[in-house]
Amino acid sequence: MRWNKTHLQREVFKLMNYIKSMFITSLILGLMNVSAITNDGYECSNVKKICREKTTGMPLKALPRAFPTVYNRPNGSKIILRKPIKAFRPLYVFARKDVDTSDPDNPKGWYKVGKSKKRALGWMQSKDIIEWKQALIMAYTHPGEDDERRNQVLMFNKLQALKNIIQSPYRESKISKAYASLDKDQQDRYPSLVLSESKRFVDINENFYFLPIVNFEMLDLEGEDARYLQIAAAITEATAAKLDTDLRGDNNTLNNPEVQKEVLQTTTSPESVKQLGVDIVFVMDLTSSMEPYLRMTLESVQDIARLVTKDIKKKVHFGFVGYRDNPAIVSGIEFASKNFTQDGLVNAEQFVDMISKVKVANVGSLDYQEELFAGVETGLTSNWSKNTIRLMILVGDASSHEPGHQQNVTGKDEHVLRQEADDSQVHIMAIHLQNQDSHPEIVGDLPKARSQFTTLSRISGSDESALVEVNADKEEDFAKAVKATANMITSFLGQTLVGNINTPSINNNQTGNVTDKAEKVTKMLLESALVEYKGKEAVPPKDIIAWAIDRDMADPAIPALEVRILLTKIQLDSLVRVVGEINMAMKNAETTEREFFEALQSVAAASIKDPSKIGTAKNLKDSGLLPSFLDSLPYKSEIASLTDERFASWTTQKRTDFSQRLEAKLAQYRSINEAVDKWIVLDESDPDNTVYPLHIDYLP
Repeated sequence: MRWNKTHLQREVFKLMNYIKSMFITSLILGLMNVSAITNDGYECSNVKKICREKTTGMPLKALPRAFPTVYNRPNGSKIILRKPIKAFRPLYVFARKDVDTSDPDNPKGWYKVGKSKKRALGWMQSKDIIEWKQALIMAYTHPGEDDERRNQVLMFNKLQALKNIIQSPYRESKISKAYASLDKDQQDRYPSLVLSESKRFVDINENFYFLPIVNFEMLDLEGEDARYLQIAAAITEATAAKLDTDLRGDNNTLNNPEVQKEVLQTTTSPESVKQLGVDIVFVMDLTSSMEPYLRMTLESVQDIARLVTKDIKKKVHFGFVGYRDNPAIVSGIEFASKNFTQDGLVNAEQFVDMISKVKVANVGSLDYQEELFAGVETGLTSNWSKNTIRLMILVGDASSHEPGHQQNVTGKDEHVLRQEADDSQVHIMAIHLQNQDSHPEIVGDLPKARSQFTTLSRISGSDESALVEVNADKEEDFAKAVKATANMITSFLGQTLVGNINTPSINNNQTGNVTDKAEKVTKMLLESALVEYKGKEAVPPKDIIAWAIDRDMADPAIPALEVRILLTKIQLDSLVRVVGEINMAMKNAETTEREFFEALQSVAAASIKDPSKIGTAKNLKDSGLLPSFLDSLPYKSEIASLTDERFASWTTQKRTDFSQRLEAKLAQYRSINEAVDKWIVLDESDPDNTVYPLHIDYLP
């Protein structure tokens, strides 16, 4: 099983997983319930203008099936010969005529559609199109590695075929037969099995793909809420060009030998492996107490410089980020974070020369906490090399100031930064130097610091963290941890020289000392990173509609698909405005002892048409402040149900926690907005179709 935890931890995880599962279910339920009613809630009053939802003004969109036909008018015989319409790429709906979806397998009626809001292309039959009222898509979860690796998502052209496996008393046997048949010819393959997720992980942040939800059914699977999902599949022009593949084809199922080969491929070519490198960025506390550890880091990297051969030397690069405290608050501290290799990572010799000139702070901080989060944020934006595995070694003793604290310069917390690291394919190892001083402030900080370091170093696709805990009084243990990590990395790079992509073996009879722990977590980090690296050349599914299940078929505790929401820049900007205003109103209400909605009305007066509506609203959802697209999504927002009474009933700590979550999300929205290379162009002809696949956890 994937979740190798104590009984209590399992129960806590199960509860958290249940809450998230119900949240996802509410999203999909809302989506499908709205979709079942063809005309309710939407207005198509003018065929020259797009159809919009009556209450929110959000446009109605639709997804063309593979190879649709476009006509000059409904019931017309004249086919408009234009550039082929790409399957499952969102189109705007201008009009609907005689639409009847009471029989989903044989829909009737016509849709007038266009690529942009300005001009319609023509008419398409209902059988060639799928209404898509919310911008919800699915994405594959990180599959993990070795014993924790989940099974591939299997796709069937008939729902009943999938049900026959899942609901069978011989489920395990049928699942094994289905997977075993992936490499068979059509006549020998498991019935109705048409495609599978590639054995190489396809990261949506690396190679964007489009998996909108067409239909679904709920089920209980071994106590887990699961969903049968009918999903469509497409890729963008940019993804097709990057992977050097056709944007569309006549046969994108397992019946196509090229598709079958792609699905079953597990690794990349030896030639590519030989070019693979490793980037190591140290992110280190540079306050005065860290001087001995800075010196030992220098000594450890000097050892690396002596270890690496001439061939390996060009495959490993180093970066260094230091963090201290907020210079606006702490006089003489110089910086909150500083990238000493901001112009590009360097080789071992250059790194030794550079780090020998780095100094710790010569003034103390105001408190025990430091600006750890600022250091991690700066490290994530390093000038990483191409074709490398990205590793961050985080070194510190104290926790970070939390969002909302006057010394926090990022506004972010460990959860937001962990997600940023996942999206950027940066893998974090944390060396937590645990101060043995009995001072109450230090003792009280230890649990918070341990929690932050544990979250930041969580291994992608695993329930474990790459955390090495070191007694701060045993300086030699720190040196052992860094050297063990360096030895594992150089050994791995030595193997890649001959095209071997496997990670080095470790002693199976580990004693649990610092060296053993560092070796183990470094191996796990490398393996997790390799899962992503092998998938860089994998082609996502395209031009197909099929049924799948959002859980690992064999181990339902493991999510296989997760929900993302496609947001435009305009929508993200509106989130920045609204979350900022709500957070400011909360702080103003605390300071002035006014009611929350009274403070909110004052803050938001200039940004909405009718500020007085806030004063009469029962909750934030009714205030007119929330963006219309947020209202249109079928989910229960944390902020939408906020009322004066609820706010007044909160303790000071609960208000602080709520405000910190809003601060962290606000900071993340701003980072996403600035990440130009992360935005996806769905259609070059329509600027409004530039989107970002936002995690559901990022919604306010």
